[in-house]
Amino acid sequence: MHPAPLRCLDRAVELHCFAMERWRRKPIELFHRRSLRSSATREGLDACPSLEAGEEEGIAVRVRDEHGRGSGFAAATGGDEGAVAWAVERACRLLPGRAPAAEGESWARRDGKVLADLDAGEVDSPESLDRWLAMAIRELGPVAEGRVDAAVTIECLVSNTGVKAVRIRRRVAAHLAWPAPGANILEAPRTFLASDLAGLSRSLAAERSLSEPARAGPRGRETVPLLLLPEAASVLIRGLVQVLHLDRSSIGLPVGPAWKIVEDPRAPDSPFGGIFDDAGFDARAIELADGRTVTAILDGPGLFRRPSFRDPPSPMALNLRVRAEPEPAPERFTVVSGLRIHPVGDAWLLELTALPPAGSSSGSERARRFVRVEPARLVLNVSAVTGEPRPTPNGVITPGLILEGLRPVPA
Repeated sequence: MHPAPLRCLDRAVELHCFAMERWRRKPIELFHRRSLRSSATREGLDACPSLEAGEEEGIAVRVRDEHGRGSGFAAATGGDEGAVAWAVERACRLLPGRAPAAEGESWARRDGKVLADLDAGEVDSPESLDRWLAMAIRELGPVAEGRVDAAVTIECLVSNTGVKAVRIRRRVAAHLAWPAPGANILEAPRTFLASDLAGLSRSLAAERSLSEPARAGPRGRETVPLLLLPEAASVLIRGLVQVLHLDRSSIGLPVGPAWKIVEDPRAPDSPFGGIFDDAGFDARAIELADGRTVTAILDGPGLFRRPSFRDPPSPMALNLRVRAEPEPAPERFTVVSGLRIHPVGDAWLLELTALPPAGSSSGSERARRFVRVEPARLVLNVSAVTGEPRPTPNGVITPGLILEGLRPVPA
């Protein structure tokens, strides 16, 4: 076993005992996160690299009212008794009053045995990150700027309801920017994510296979299919999940044939997830859509997440996976490398960054496009996927996503 997580768990148990001695009458849950980070940055092969390493630590506590009226939550930077004392005092002040709180069952009960998820290894050194980055810039030219970030995160959860859990996660992310064709500017950086540097290389290869085929942009307002690269696809997927898979009234709504979505926190190839959720329940997979209808929503034990240690656990997606079978790309399509969602009333205005057609030498052919559509209508346009799936920073494992039948609106 990796020794550092077990030492962190011992420390978390000590801090929990400290909190319980001072606030004996209230159930307390303590969440401790410690991250070891390193990074390397380069502006081209000949530039001197910038290497960094550091550490972050934080505490979060939930205090439950002994009369069952709900919980108070607070978080603090650091990992000592002072941080715990401040957080518990703050959480106690935020406890609900006499009115009942509709909290649901969000406190796990376990047998007090250690639950460990310790597969990850050590954090990569800044020097090893720089060697990988130099290789990427050399092989993927003309990359103009690049940064690689690595982190090993140790998370511990202790409560007086019998939870004593520890896990370690390892993630590596590359942020690469290419020059825009025919222009003295850089494209927006594209981000690639994996559990290690070998996985990062595979993610790059999967992206290149989607970006390199011949393609043609739309003529006028012609509805040429859109091929969203995985990072852009992940923004759309997570946005649609937030709209369609948190409200029980959505179950049964029709979806497009490629909207086959699974929340899969136990997936071994994901940089996210693990065997237990962020409240201490056993993690569970759930099918959200089957290519015909919405089949489930994100709710209940096994699906509690903390976006950061400063957030209380709540049901949300952690590791979404697109399970549609990849198909060949259409003959003509527009490659979309970036996507932003702008809510406009009940509709979305999608801001798309389209790559120029193959062989283009003019930056003017690279354009922003806009599509206005309601989310429930948009999910019907998810027609197919293509290429190899890869993890993304949004917690989505997806191939390229093909949208058909969307008509751009004037910019």
